[in-house]
Amino acid sequence: MSPAEGERKAAGGLRFQYQVSAYLILRALKEPTLEWIRIADPAAGRVDDFQLGRPGQADGFQFKSAAYGGHFSFRDLVRPENGKPSLIAQLAHGWKTLQKLHPGRRIKVHLVTNQMPSVSDSLPTSGSKQNVTRHFAAFILECWKPSQRAPRRSKFVVPRKWTKAWSVLRRASQCSDEGEFLRFVGDCVLEFGVSMLNMFPDSSREAQVFEEDLRRVSDLLFSLVADRSKPVHLDRLRLLQELEWTERFEFRSRHEFPLDERLYQPIKTTRQSFTANFV
Repeated sequence: MSPAEGERKAAGGLRFQYQVSAYLILRALKEPTLEWIRIADPAAGRVDDFQLGRPGQADGFQFKSAAYGGHFSFRDLVRPENGKPSLIAQLAHGWKTLQKLHPGRRIKVHLVTNQMPSVSDSLPTSGSKQNVTRHFAAFILECWKPSQRAPRRSKFVVPRKWTKAWSVLRRASQCSDEGEFLRFVGDCVLEFGVSMLNMFPDSSREAQVFEEDLRRVSDLLFSLVADRSKPVHLDRLRLLQELEWTERFEFRSRHEFPLDERLYQPIKTTRQSFTANFV
């Protein structure tokens, strides 16, 4: 890869990272439970891209994007690359690191990518190899998701077909044993096919406001990372102050809600009728 191509790839990845992080912030700000965000946190290990804190829980995010989307394979998850551990090992390491950083909270780690699970790769399987679906998308549907739905402390029974692939994945995660691996899987969210196009509201007017908000939050995240003082942690109030949105998102009472003047349009006939009753 040429230096110029490498720079374009890096810029595209950062754009995806900041846009999705901005979307997560906008969504979280609508709830009063958002406590803080952390950005480019050197203490967070391999999930240092972005964190969200809520009561009793902290979520760490790692982003991976491809210029044209495409497919994400099992090999992409388990192979080391460019001197770095495998992605599954990075997520497991981040999960354990965040547990130490945020004691008393449930930790969830997220891999967010615009790629879709591959339907053309071939995973190691057990039993007969004839007429057996062996691709990564099938593994996600038939093994990974059922393991996440199982009670966290119970022993998940891996479907016989996927025992080899499961063992490869567990070894690649570098978890100490099967119990730790199962707990990690229960707290690891693989988010495929994430696209900004799917996040925009249907209404063109709402989409315009959303785009402006998204740009504002993205710009703030970029400036925070570029700031020489390197601020990492912003609580909810500081975040709103930086965005100049304190009045917009902070409720002054349980029955008083913020009004976005850009979306509000008075109904003239109703207003005139209402006013006339008091003249």
